[in-house]
Amino acid sequence: MHKANNSKGTLQRAQTGRPRAQFQVPQPTAQQQMCAQQEQEEDARKTIIGAMYSMDVIIAMHTKNAVDDDQTFFDENGLIRFSGIFNLPPVPSDCFMVNAGPRLIVVRILITNFKSFAGEVKVGPFDQSLTSIIGPNGCGKSNIIDAMMFVFGCRANRIRCSRISALIHSSSQFLNVENCSVEVHLKQIVDRADGSCEDVPSSGFVIERTAKSDNSSYYQINEKRAQLKDVAKLLAQHGVDLAHSRFLVLDSEVESIAMMKPKGQTENETGMLELLEEIVGTQCYARPMQQLTKRVDQLSDEHAVKLARCRVAELDMKALEQRFNKAVDYLKKQNEMMHTKSVRIQKILGIERTKMKQYTKEHETFGKEIETHGKGTAALRQQRAEMEAAFRKETEAYESLEKRCEQIKNRLVTAERDHTVIQMTIKATNEQRNSAVSANNRNLREDIKAEEERLKSLDEDRKKCLKQKEKLEKEADGAKSHSAEIKRQIDGITQKIFKRNIDRIDMDAKLQAAEKKLNELMGHIYEWQYQLLSLKLNEIPGDTQPQAEPLRELSEEELEAENLEALQHKQTVLEAELRATKPNLRCIKEYNEKCIVYRDLVRVLEDINAKRTELWDKYSAVRKRRYKEFIDGFHIITRKLKTAYQLLTIGGDADLELVDSMDPFNQGVNFTVRPPKKSWSRISNLSGGEKAICSLALIFALHHYKPSPLYVLDAVDASLDYKNVACVGAYIKKFMRNTQFIVISHRPNTFELGNVVLTLTSSNNCTESVTVRNHPGELSQLPGLPTKQPMNPNGQDVGETIAQDQTSPPENNENESPNSQAGPSQQVTQMGHQVDEETPSTSAQPKERIQGKARGTKRNHRKEPL
Repeated sequence: MHKANNSKGTLQRAQTGRPRAQFQVPQPTAQQQMCAQQEQEEDARKTIIGAMYSMDVIIAMHTKNAVDDDQTFFDENGLIRFSGIFNLPPVPSDCFMVNAGPRLIVVRILITNFKSFAGEVKVGPFDQSLTSIIGPNGCGKSNIIDAMMFVFGCRANRIRCSRISALIHSSSQFLNVENCSVEVHLKQIVDRADGSCEDVPSSGFVIERTAKSDNSSYYQINEKRAQLKDVAKLLAQHGVDLAHSRFLVLDSEVESIAMMKPKGQTENETGMLELLEEIVGTQCYARPMQQLTKRVDQLSDEHAVKLARCRVAELDMKALEQRFNKAVDYLKKQNEMMHTKSVRIQKILGIERTKMKQYTKEHETFGKEIETHGKGTAALRQQRAEMEAAFRKETEAYESLEKRCEQIKNRLVTAERDHTVIQMTIKATNEQRNSAVSANNRNLREDIKAEEERLKSLDEDRKKCLKQKEKLEKEADGAKSHSAEIKRQIDGITQKIFKRNIDRIDMDAKLQAAEKKLNELMGHIYEWQYQLLSLKLNEIPGDTQPQAEPLRELSEEELEAENLEALQHKQTVLEAELRATKPNLRCIKEYNEKCIVYRDLVRVLEDINAKRTELWDKYSAVRKRRYKEFIDGFHIITRKLKTAYQLLTIGGDADLELVDSMDPFNQGVNFTVRPPKKSWSRISNLSGGEKAICSLALIFALHHYKPSPLYVLDAVDASLDYKNVACVGAYIKKFMRNTQFIVISHRPNTFELGNVVLTLTSSNNCTESVTVRNHPGELSQLPGLPTKQPMNPNGQDVGETIAQDQTSPPENNENESPNSQAGPSQQVTQMGHQVDEETPSTSAQPKERIQGKARGTKRNHRKEPL
């Protein structure tokens, strides 16, 4: 497809052209301005009528395969021209999918103390197809979107607040509100062929989120506590994706959708490629492919390292090959003397075995004696342990008696001290008695008597203590003598044990000497046996000839016939001959080790190569599957995008092209368009309205591929002109019937298409809601709005008209022109639709208002084309 962008050349020609002369532009008069405005409105009306009719003709051609010869003809480029407006051939059938199954809709929203909504405010019910939300600026229209975003778990900064507690309503009439909540009531419906719908039984549910002043919040599903993941899972089952929020199209984000980069530069950035992959569903292959690629790269690096090591090992092995051959020749010569050495070793082994038998007998004898002494020692130790236990028991009894004796001594000392005190007291009392007056004699006698009784008692205690002391001293002496006897017995047993230990030490020394000699003999035997064994294992590496028979063991008669000295002399001569030509035998071991290393590296290299091939095959299969699924979905979305953009722009063209067709996941996807009567250009070179149209076309195309049951549009038509607004509204009305749209708009061409019009007003910083059903053929009477009058044609906002109508009633102007006096029987006809008798409130309105009203109603009901 040829796409040429002439903007650069145009800019250069504009820069090099002759400068224009400066002059003053005359200011038009008020009458000229009114006439020009009327002409612009008339042109816009004709354009909208043509756009609506072109869509009808396209659908009629597609459904009936018929062409209206009176209205269509072909131009020189093969395009179909409808009433002077270019358009493309009929739309393919697969570009408009109708979901016949159940779909989810928002029934109503219950808002309590959320932002500008004071108290409990019911918003809705919403229409299952298209609901319009209108109202003056600042009345809280976007707060409805924020309420839905709040329930669906969006972050606070996206809901236009810094923290959760800022969402709670605060006004002069509602102070210190502690919390706010939003309930979204949803249900499933089934669309019928006649345009009506039927509720799915028991399919309704309510999602609620409550925010508190402490910046905390919680979710509820059907009045049961839930988490955000539960809400997301529930809505995902009905086709609503909260992770990417495709169903939310905000005014601040509408242009950025089409201006996405071909591919995200970072992992968290979303580009056109990531958006399409998310819709098509191939993003699930990205992470496995990355892991496979990473693993293949790791195996490739490991393969290169192992290959280098394998080559080095091969060179090392070849470097030792010559020395290895010399060592093999030496081993062949050495095998000639093995028999002689074997006979000599066997001779020595026989002698050493004889000595070993002798020392083994001595070892057994010493062991038995040690065992006998050990048993006696064990008995003595047991007896000593019993005596020591008895000694400890007697010692404890002796110590207990001594403690009791000491206590009695203390008591005796105390009694003697008290006896002395009492005697002194008696003596003092007697002295006092001699000098006391007769009046006190009686008292003194009583005191003396009491002291004497106390002295008597103390004497008795003293005698008892003395008896106990004597008894305990006797018991202590007995225990002491018994302990001494036990100690003497323990000393005797200890001396016996000591003697036994000395005897055992002597026997142990003899046993150790015998064991040492025995170990030496065993060491010699092992050494000779090892040498004999080494003679048997000393084979020549790489020798293909059959090896000699193992050196046989000679009998005792044969060994006795051999002379040990002769064998020693013969072995010495052979060793001297071999020593003269002895090579470095370690090279054999080194060569074998190098061979083992080389074989191991080759085996590892083969394993790595097999694993890498297996992973690469898996990667290729995943990539092929990802590519096929993505390209299939990409072509469908591109075709649907073309169709949607053609219908929205009446003749434009759009395309999604792969930056790298061989590897679409490397560079991403470019979004280019050709607006009507313009050349192909990038999205960044378009105006704001054109960018919005591109974004909406892309959203509609993605919807046709992966439908969403719900869309919320927030002033997406703010930058569009009358023509584009009409095209967008007509597209939604005709091709998105099985999808619920909630649209916030100030444009009559958009909100008049809604089957339900939700009007918001604001009073004392509190938002109020009124829901009106917009019946076909008429625009219902809205509060504060004249009948069938949605917008002032002078460009005045709908909200301003509502405010003016609420504050002052319409007045009749006697000076109005005859054209503005529309009597009750006057009829205004637009697009074949007749507006019936005007109410008195609109009979005195200017002609422009009646025309604006007619333009507002022509989309709701059209009987026949103009």
